[in-house]
Amino acid sequence: MIYNETILRVADNSGCIFVQCLKIYKKKNKENITNTILISIQKSYNKNIKKGALLKALILYTKKEIKRKNGIYIAFDFNYSIILTSNLEPFFSRIKGFIPLEFKFKFFFKLISLGFGLI
Repeated sequence: MIYNETILRVADNSGCIFVQCLKIYKKKNKENITNTILISIQKSYNKNIKKGALLKALILYTKKEIKRKNGIYIAFDFNYSIILTSNLEPFFSRIKGFIPLEFKFKFFFKLISLGFGLI
């Protein structure tokens, strides 16, 4: 589960390494994946994105296991997010890794095309 002040890794090529969650916009989603959050940049090697900048992000992976409708549980090693612009468009051109199948059901087709595939 992702709470306020949780440190997340970034799974895109935007240049950020670590971000901190400041606010979760939707708490209706119990599994906490595909939720939009407000983040603060903690560590970045991109000169355009400074440390402490406030941006929006989307939760990609969580350590907490997620139960799918077919009875399978999935869990990941770390909490990952992807950075978005203020218009909720991707801030990057590639996602490092696979995209969970739940993004297909939430109609994030643009993000699915930027990753390696669905899991």
